[in-house]
Amino acid sequence: MLVLRPDDIDYVEAYGDYVRLRVGTETHLLRGTLTDMERKLEAQGFVRIHRSRLVNWQRVREFIADREHDPVVTLKSGVKLEASPAYLKALQRRL
Repeated sequence: MLVLRPDDIDYVEAYGDYVRLRVGTETHLLRGTLTDMERKLEAQGFVRIHRSRLVNWQRVREFIADREHDPVVTLKSGVKLEASPAYLKALQRRL
């Protein structure tokens, strides 16, 4: 059994019937849905940036959105995550 604190998680991705938790360079699979993870992690500062992705807002360095490209969230680690225009308003509220 691996114990992770929400603060340790960079982002969460849907992966079939599982979710992938990204913790630094490590990946951990957990059976469940992204919606369930969103409910559990929302109070800890996680926000949905795509239909298949949640991000720990404390790990975000930059958010870029322009009319010519899909929004991109860059983490402090340098990882770039594609965001969705459908979730743009929630991201902007966090700013």
